[in-house]
Amino acid sequence: MKRLSATNEAAPSKARMNAATDGDARGQGDVRPFSPALAAAVMSLLAAVSMQGCGVTPMTEEACLDLDWAEMGAERGLRGQEPASLYRYEQACAEHGLVPDSDAYARAHRRGLDAYCTLENGYAGGRGGGRYARGCASAPRSGYRYGYDLGLAVRDVLDRSETRNRLMSGRTEVRRLNREISQNEMLSGMDFLQSGEERERKRGELQALRDRRDGLLDEIEESYDALSEAIRRYEGLASNPIRHSPEFPFRSELMRVELEIQRLKVDMPMERQMLRFPL
Repeated sequence: MKRLSATNEAAPSKARMNAATDGDARGQGDVRPFSPALAAAVMSLLAAVSMQGCGVTPMTEEACLDLDWAEMGAERGLRGQEPASLYRYEQACAEHGLVPDSDAYARAHRRGLDAYCTLENGYAGGRGGGRYARGCASAPRSGYRYGYDLGLAVRDVLDRSETRNRLMSGRTEVRRLNREISQNEMLSGMDFLQSGEERERKRGELQALRDRRDGLLDEIEESYDALSEAIRRYEGLASNPIRHSPEFPFRSELMRVELEIQRLKVDMPMERQMLRFPL
């Protein structure tokens, strides 16, 4: 936190704040944990703001001085988050002539992003179904975006494949319904021996069987289409030269995924064909 003055320098009594927010003094790779004092100061501000609606309640001078801007910037960067606006802190500490050290905040935030936005963290985030870290959009060469998209594609292929497996009983039911429909259609040729009311009942039952079969077929076909699209998306990402680098960290898992994809490419066309026959 800096104190406003004609020379825009911090007061000597606040030298401890300058040392805490100076990235060079601390070292580029040394980021301290989120301190209790900082957490308390931030929570104090948030509580005050929530009570005042859109207004900002001034913080005490001690609370303002306890804010470590480098630590706050690093904390968000190490989570892959975008930089936060410091406007509320400017307003909350204005009466003490103190302003945020935005330069220290920005430097530490960038170091935090550099540490977080990696290929490995991107892949882990996508593979686990997590949200894309928006702060990493400002680090396009880090590999985070590619890792995230690839991990998400792997997750999608495996999830869609599992859905296909769960629908195995549905495929069995379709074949059973096909047999029953064929039998009923054969018997319908003798419905002249039945009363009009009985013929209508039989026709309604036959239509119900067809509707049930068609509904199952639609569900299964949709699952195949979704799985095929997931495979195409994965293969598009896997064609990137990064994927074939000897140093690529997820080679073993991707090899297993690709073996599964090859098996699916053989099985799915046959399964789809079999659905149409009353076996």
